[in-house]
Amino acid sequence: MNLIFKTSLLLFCTLVTLFSQESTLPKPIILNTEEVTVTFKIRNEWDTGYEATIFIHNKKDYPLQGWKASFDAENQNIDEIWNARITAHDGSHYDIGAVQGPWNREIPPLGDFSFGYIARGKRVTFPHNISFSLEGEDQKTNIDNSHEVSPLQPLPTTGDPTTDLDSKNNSASSNQPSTPPENSSSPSIASDSQVPQAYENSVWVEDWTDNLDQVDFIKNLPRGANTINIFVGELVLVHGVPTITGFCSDTPGKPSGTGATPNIAALTHFIQECKKQGVIVKLSLGGQEGTSFGNSWQCLTELNIPLFAQALVEFCKTTGADGVDFDEEIENENTFAALSGKLAGTLRDLAPELLTSYCVYGGCSATGPWHQTNKTFLENARTHDGKCALDRIYVMSYYDGSSLEENLQYMECWEKWLKQYDLNSSHLSAGIDPNDHQTLPEESDFKAWIEAAKTHGWSTAIWDQLGVQDYVNHDWGTVIHDCYMQ
Repeated sequence: MNLIFKTSLLLFCTLVTLFSQESTLPKPIILNTEEVTVTFKIRNEWDTGYEATIFIHNKKDYPLQGWKASFDAENQNIDEIWNARITAHDGSHYDIGAVQGPWNREIPPLGDFSFGYIARGKRVTFPHNISFSLEGEDQKTNIDNSHEVSPLQPLPTTGDPTTDLDSKNNSASSNQPSTPPENSSSPSIASDSQVPQAYENSVWVEDWTDNLDQVDFIKNLPRGANTINIFVGELVLVHGVPTITGFCSDTPGKPSGTGATPNIAALTHFIQECKKQGVIVKLSLGGQEGTSFGNSWQCLTELNIPLFAQALVEFCKTTGADGVDFDEEIENENTFAALSGKLAGTLRDLAPELLTSYCVYGGCSATGPWHQTNKTFLENARTHDGKCALDRIYVMSYYDGSSLEENLQYMECWEKWLKQYDLNSSHLSAGIDPNDHQTLPEESDFKAWIEAAKTHGWSTAIWDQLGVQDYVNHDWGTVIHDCYMQ
């Protein structure tokens, strides 16, 4: 399958300069009908065009079929649209509907859906005469300007992080979350936490030389695990077009012999066979800074985030993957952290059914760069209504040069800190590598670390530095699962 998602956006984005203008963007327009709430929001704007996103919430406890959104956009031409298609265009009037095929024709009960577009031409007025239809029956327009949808976070400015995290040498006993700076633009947090999650024993899988799609791996990798994160994905611009690669070698423009599977068909087969065994499978993007995949986030811009998000949605649809894991390890660079966080939020808006997770370092301090970049990512990983876009946080508490006691302090700090982001202990996974000398299986620390995770209500996330063959040979998924369940 051709994985290049073509767009004319990048033909002209180099000709314009995007300025930060969150404060000058118009307030969203909200259309209320008996069936839905439609929020029409301009996300970015520049001299020769703008980017808009339309969010649709189904108020009913049954699916809505055959939707259509209509509006007038004077002096503007829609150059690019994602997650939807233009069904009719007459002058300044546009009718928008589901893409051909069943996957977004239906808005699920009490569910959400969104689509977006890029318009060319200076905006002289807010798109107006907005209406929403179901199976050809127009809904009465009821514009409500008194409610404003929380905007996505602007790119952060430099400054000291403010947090309740204690430094490595201090006590981690504080239970009070920190108060953001007076001028902080952090979005408000919902008063209720997310629903607690069941125990997840996950594993990152890759193989640098072989093919994951073979009987031995398909049969044994899911043993003891209920979630697999396939490593390692990469964001690239192929001839200027946002593209997802790294998992296989048949992405156009990429060299052969790269990735965990030889081609998309093998990747899809591996995912489907694992899912038949009741395992959730996500695609893991990014990784160690300085590698091609670890530097994926450097190709993100405010303008191409929606296009990369749409590419991820399509990639998950093609392969059957259940979601995306964001492994953002670029230190000392808040711009990339903000952009990758916004990508997570945009992905969740486009496809709320997909799972999203964030992989972070274990060691952190109140003034350290890792903490600031993590904070920046989390503040930007928001859906259009200000909710956290993540289902789980994986903490890489291995090979960090810290003792078991220090890593326990780090995890407790993460647990307290994440309450600010509407996450609780059940959304947190403690990383473990059976080959790390701090947690060798023959040592008591191995069992102690797993017991600590269970006591705190954390899940476990396995990374085998020696590769999937070592993982399968030692049946680490079953060993760690059984230890946790004792």
